[in-house]
Amino acid sequence: MGKKDDACLIYIARGNQGIAGASAASQWADWKIVHEEKGPFLNEMLGDPYRWRMNGILSVLVQETPQKAHEATALRILDFTVGQG
Repeated sequence: MGKKDDACLIYIARGNQGIAGASAASQWADWKIVHEEKGPFLNEMLGDPYRWRMNGILSVLVQETPQKAHEATALRILDFTVGQG
């Protein structure tokens, strides 16, 4: 993952959030999980496409799940740099 035509997928599964990637060289047949963040989270991961295009950094916003209803929870930004391998 990391070349222009490679693919990146941000997903949620089993209460965890994850990022998977596949290479254009394999015609996107080599999907693999490249990161999994333990949840549960209040929202699905939200990626920043502008930072990705401008800096090659995948910034993802997640919000922690509250312990009680209507309780404030932390927002986190997860930053990932993607190698050329």
